[in-house]
Amino acid sequence: IINELPKEKEKLSDTFFKNFPKFVDAVNKFGDKSYFILKEYMTKLISEYLTNNNAIYKSNIDLVNSISDGLVYMTQFIKDEDKGECILTIVIKMAQDDFEERKREVAMRLFGELTPYLQSDLINLYIIPQVNSFSDDHCVNVRKEAAKQLYKISEKVGKETFKRRLLPVYKQLAKDT
Repeated sequence: IINELPKEKEKLSDTFFKNFPKFVDAVNKFGDKSYFILKEYMTKLISEYLTNNNAIYKSNIDLVNSISDGLVYMTQFIKDEDKGECILTIVIKMAQDDFEERKREVAMRLFGELTPYLQSDLINLYIIPQVNSFSDDHCVNVRKEAAKQLYKISEKVGKETFKRRLLPVYKQLAKDT
């Protein structure tokens, strides 16, 4: 059923992803099998929608937001050692799409929302460089989202990391009209 969802009509997808946290909670009752379902199937499903389907960014941004919220919710159930491979690779792939600005905007929002669930090494290696990159993005909405998420990301990094790597980004974005 999960593998067939990307092929289903948008309406079914809307309903499924609006209720995604309930689905994750129900799956988590399966014990050891639940982790495999979340890690192997659900991350691939979410990746299919968020990274391989540019059309939904134009036609159904509410669906994109529901899927993104589901990814954030599911992250709390993914083991720390798997979050880079399973979760961040999806968002990084979204962030690197030079042709779809809404995808980059959603990726930046996800970087901020995922930060509380990530270890500092992942934040330092992947999120901070992307925030630096987005502070120069040609799309104003991507830069705006970077400015919005800067606070959430800053809360999770140390004082020195903030001074050295994020304060210059803040200063740059503060000058942006």
